[in-house]
Amino acid sequence: MVDGRLIDVELSDGLQAAGVRIGRVGEADQELLGSVAEPPADALAMLNDAFADPVVVQVPAGRTLDAPIVLRHHVTRAGGAVFPRLVVDVVRPARSPSST
Repeated sequence: MVDGRLIDVELSDGLQAAGVRIGRVGEADQELLGSVAEPPADALAMLNDAFADPVVVQVPAGRTLDAPIVLRHHVTRAGGAVFPRLVVDVVRPARSPSST
């Protein structure tokens, strides 16, 4: 991710075969947004809500990942504001190294 925007995704063959998906939130993902957090309660949350380009990581049910998924964030300009939003959808009983 560069300046809060998804630029590139590299998935290993194993993650692709497991059905893992990383991408921008689309129409099918709209129910995921706001499913955990309350509506924005302060100025920063409202800015995030207005300007974020949400990214979703989905791990299908029944899948076990052998390694963590790494997302790198890079900010290119000093003094700029970025509003990253990441939605992780690990469908139970999927397991990732961080959930064990």
